Amino acid sequence: MKTYEITVNGQSYQVKVEENNGLSVDNNQQSSETPPPSTSQTELSGEKIHAPMPGVVFDLKVAKGDHVKKGEVLCILEAMKMENEIVAQMDGIIESVHVTKDQTVEAGDILFTL
Repeated sequence: MKTYEITVNGQSYQVKVEENNGLSVDNNQQSSETPPPSTSQTELSGEKIHAPMPGVVFDLKVAKGDHVKKGEVLCILEAMKMENEIVAQMDGIIESVHVTKDQTVEAGDILFTL
């Protein structure tokens, strides 16, 4: 895992990037720890997926009730004219979608609940 410091709209963020069949981005405002494999699905209910940076929801790839796999793209977040894939941090079912297409979000806003 590598740690980088980026600046967006004059505000600095520290991000950690993990490379393993996909990209996982965490900022220092929230935790997205991956649970151990022995954790049951009922214990994982309510896991929040946050926006890692401010931007606009360019495209939604999932809807409430969809089954997703770890690393699957949930939405595309456009930030600084770049498209960023927001991916599932674990297998699960989308319990709720907290955003709509073309909605502006801030870093840390809740995008989905698994």
